[in-house]
Amino acid sequence: MDGPGGSVKVLYLSMGHTAHDHRFLTSLVSAGYEMAHLPWRPSSVPQESRPWPAAVRRYEPRVARESLPGRWRRLLRAAQEFGPDLVHAGPIPGPTFWAAAQRHHPLVAMSWGSDLLWDARRGPNRWRARFALHRSSVFLGDCEAVRQAGLRLGMPADRIVIFPWGVDLRMFSPGAGLRWRLDHGWGEQFVILCTRSWERVYGVDLLLESFLRARVREPSLRLLLVGSGSLEADLRRRVERADAAEWVHLAGRVAYDDLPAWYRSADLFVSPSRTDGTSVSLLEAMACGMAIVVSDIASNREWVRQGENGWWFRNGDRASLEEAILSARRSGDRTEMGRRARATAEDRADWSSHIRLLTGAYEMAGARRQAFA
Repeated sequence: MDGPGGSVKVLYLSMGHTAHDHRFLTSLVSAGYEMAHLPWRPSSVPQESRPWPAAVRRYEPRVARESLPGRWRRLLRAAQEFGPDLVHAGPIPGPTFWAAAQRHHPLVAMSWGSDLLWDARRGPNRWRARFALHRSSVFLGDCEAVRQAGLRLGMPADRIVIFPWGVDLRMFSPGAGLRWRLDHGWGEQFVILCTRSWERVYGVDLLLESFLRARVREPSLRLLLVGSGSLEADLRRRVERADAAEWVHLAGRVAYDDLPAWYRSADLFVSPSRTDGTSVSLLEAMACGMAIVVSDIASNREWVRQGENGWWFRNGDRASLEEAILSARRSGDRTEMGRRARATAEDRADWSSHIRLLTGAYEMAGARRQAFA
């Protein structure tokens, strides 16, 4: 396989059109790859509102509720028409599995973190993940926890590339926040921000419960939830039952370009995930120089050092998260914590350098053109 420069055609499979997909496709087009994108089930994930790069060929579903056979035929058509030199697919039990089932090679399997750490723990998804990795040329994982999951599923160590997705350090940087905070009457309050999807795996329900208890002890606390997900109705019911609309704001999804200003508008970022790969939301907050509280899981410990550039709480423990929030509120080291968090991001989370790890993985896959049994 030739290197970047327009001679390599990559068929990129993902669940839908997310901000992450937009970044991958934009960067790979800029690196000289000829890209086609096939969203496997776009209606199942939040959609990116920014226009796609004009150079990306798109294989969209023809009907709103496309059947599995329809998706299968669409993938076959994309492969026949586009003629890729390489297929890049993830999450593993979904798009990677179906690409592997059609015997596309070389195949670069990319974990999205929770797909292996949560979805593939047992049952059919575990079998699908093992099958997909068996037929993959290279496996991309974003942290050591995901690497270990790949090893347990049978992926050889010499075909694993650790690839933290990173962030744009120019876009996500310390600076001025939104006027929203003042307009909302929270100018003098202590604002806690979470931008994780509103799903149980990401612990947003736990954060809301812990916040409501912590606020009884510290009335200045306010909670800002940015995002969307299947827990939305439940979260809104909880806020209503607690008569907490004055202290909790569910902002919903916001434009990607506005995210840095939302980070800068808060005093503390909390990532309460029950399991996770390297959280891009966490890296964005760190790059913006925020003080951080995270669950004590392996992937978070790779980025946040207790008492140095953030704080931990015991995973899934409401009381521990409550105490961590209160400790951060009372700490005089938040500014220094934020400075260290930014330094960590600069040192290890620069997307402009990490994209080279991805293109290197493509080169590795290109050297493994043989078919898999």
